[in-house]
Amino acid sequence: MGALQINPYKKDTLHLLGSQTMSHNETAQTVDILIRSTGRPELTKALASLAAQTHTPIHVYIADAAAAGLAIEESYSFPIEVVSASQKMARSQAANALLQRASSPFALFLDEDDWLLPDHIQKLVQALAHAPQAVLAYTDTRCVQLDANGQETVVREYIRTYQAEHLMLENYIPIHAALFRRTPKVQQCRFDETLDLFEDWDYWLQLQQTGLFVHQSGIS
Repeated sequence: MGALQINPYKKDTLHLLGSQTMSHNETAQTVDILIRSTGRPELTKALASLAAQTHTPIHVYIADAAAAGLAIEESYSFPIEVVSASQKMARSQAANALLQRASSPFALFLDEDDWLLPDHIQKLVQALAHAPQAVLAYTDTRCVQLDANGQETVVREYIRTYQAEHLMLENYIPIHAALFRRTPKVQQCRFDETLDLFEDWDYWLQLQQTGLFVHQSGIS
């Protein structure tokens, strides 16, 4: 499907409870994928990882942060809408433009130089379905560096169970590791546009004030 140009408008660890009844309505809900892009070639790999997801449906919004007239040439099984502006958007501005466009019950940020394993979204949707009191679920993450031959070298892994006080000291939830509910309180949260670094950490701390987080173990 071709891209549609749209102008943006300017505690304690909680464990998954096996005794809770999973909401099958939630597991079938659409997930909005929010991508900030400056047109880097890695965007193709990020979109390919979305095409391989076991969870459907998804709806992809891409912020054209470089204001370069971003166009998605390849067709995918999910809709893609490009959120454009008349001028370049900084990281937090692009994130807020995407939040303004999101409309589904769940959302997940995916930067264009990141990619997801096929079960990532499904794991997180199921985690939130098992924990209806939670506003965010996240998995473990592996950071890799690619050499000229495409071989991966592991640089770092983020593997940590959720503790609210630790998140106030260090951000251990990479932005694409987390799926969040768009509850009324969450929808009031926005990225601080005075920040161009650690803006995702600040956003998680805001969401943490609205409800509980859950950790779903396993790198995805």
